[in-house]
Amino acid sequence: MPESPKSVSASRSQVTMIIKRVWYPLLVIALLAPSVDAADASGRWKGTWDTNGSTRRSSHHGTLRVRLKSEGNGTYRGLFAGRFAVVIPYVYRAKVYQHGNRLISTKRLGPLGEYRMVLTQQSGQLGGYWTAAGESGTIRLRRR
Repeated sequence: MPESPKSVSASRSQVTMIIKRVWYPLLVIALLAPSVDAADASGRWKGTWDTNGSTRRSSHHGTLRVRLKSEGNGTYRGLFAGRFAVVIPYVYRAKVYQHGNRLISTKRLGPLGEYRMVLTQQSGQLGGYWTAAGESGTIRLRRR
């Protein structure tokens, strides 16, 4: 049995009332609420990196220092310095992009492929993983 025009009109007015009283205020609050940004990762970090060991090589590790300088809009200039095999130093620069509490960086390594690093920032620490040339491992950093 079809609904009478009065009941259809009553249903529409109820929906309109709900939209005005509930959804509009929620929409206004959502649009005006300050967005929650992840903590600024600028500064100096110090820690270690290690590999997950593979069938080709044994596991190895080293020190790592990172300086991140903000360029705005979640982009940083990164300066990375560390040691490989305890005595072999390395230094390189790379852009680091922040997405929420994640920091992501990639760097071309010539014939070895691409280095990729993904870190999560939490409680004044950075931790995550890296991959390069068929190897992978973890990184742990604290503010200096």
